[in-house]
Amino acid sequence: MTLEVFDRKEKDIGPIVRLKNKKNEIQWSIWVTAKMSEEWTADVGEVRFNDYGSSIFFNPRVRGSVLWTFGNEASWWVISKEGKLEGYWFSW
Repeated sequence: MTLEVFDRKEKDIGPIVRLKNKKNEIQWSIWVTAKMSEEWTADVGEVRFNDYGSSIFFNPRVRGSVLWTFGNEASWWVISKEGKLEGYWFSW
């Protein structure tokens, strides 16, 4: 599986992250946003991935960084072994 990132363009709501499977088919694709509630939203400008880890106890995790309203922060992405996006969060 391969994660790809497309930087945010001027009118986009955020960068795009997508996962391709071994057959090079797109498994999922999302806009990366930071919406905590209807009243609170932060801008996400850039996402980068640094490394990948897994264990017998947890789903695979991809560690990276995000450039957003609050600066450059760490981010974590949880993706199941089957390729389902379980969630992502930023260190703030």
